Amino acid sequence: MSQTQLKKTIGLWSATSIVIGGVIGSTIFMKPATMAAQLPSPPLILLVWLIAGIISIFGAMAFAELGTMFPETGGQYVYLQKAYGDFIAYLYGWGSITVINSAAIAAMAFVCANYAGYLIHLPRFDASVENSIVLHIPLIGDIIPLQNFGM
Repeated sequence: MSQTQLKKTIGLWSATSIVIGGVIGSTIFMKPATMAAQLPSPPLILLVWLIAGIISIFGAMAFAELGTMFPETGGQYVYLQKAYGDFIAYLYGWGSITVINSAAIAAMAFVCANYAGYLIHLPRFDASVENSIVLHIPLIGDIIPLQNFGM
């Protein structure tokens, strides 16, 4: 019985699509307004984006180097396993499943629902109901669970 395996390659078009989808999907539409509210001038906003882009390129180059050094399936798990051992890689794996990936998906879903609210009427509570439950977490801030309940 012969088993067929998937090719362990990714083409330029697929890689570009994944990166663009990740950048667009990860709240790029929400950050510029927040940055404009906090920074005093447009050139400063562009400078921050330029510096962040350069840092991102260095990070991508580091991951590309790691990918060529360890051409195994598993990505960051494999890199952490090689550098720090099985236990740290195991912790990363569980952290990735329970927190990192789920938080990223939730953030993208929130942005999608937020923009869908401009096209489709989404139900909301009154402001008094939304602000009736406030959970304060020290050093983090206030969580208002009913604020975006309709999304």
